[in-house]
Amino acid sequence: MLLIVVAIVVAEMIRCVSGPPMSVHHSCGVDCESTSRFEALLAGGPHPLPSVFTAREVAFAGSRPDPARALCASFCAKEAIAKALGGLFDFTSCELFAGAADDGAPHELELADAFRREHGITSATATVRGVDGVPGEILVVVHLYA
Repeated sequence: MLLIVVAIVVAEMIRCVSGPPMSVHHSCGVDCESTSRFEALLAGGPHPLPSVFTAREVAFAGSRPDPARALCASFCAKEAIAKALGGLFDFTSCELFAGAADDGAPHELELADAFRREHGITSATATVRGVDGVPGEILVVVHLYA
């Protein structure tokens, strides 16, 4: 199972580096997580991890058919951004509202203006999908644009 995830992550990273020219494409990051971690978080209270998720993200996740999957996608996007930037940041300065969609389409990330200026980012997208053969896993690829 781990081998499948590693192969998918490597393939996504290759697609990232072979993407648009660097003058447009700032960087990309990939993250993969299990939704089971987020099921446990949701059972713990009305606003899990306030240092990671905004109130809007928690409310949005709660409106989805699978709230744990929606929070997992948001967390993966934040981790992927950290990897793309090469370091941690205030996770509440970006939000993902892609929900539980595993449609493979890019979804626009909402970034705080100060975050955009600090990192020279004009826009960011996240592609959310499940991992074939690995139930409960989500893979997110984030592209940051200058």
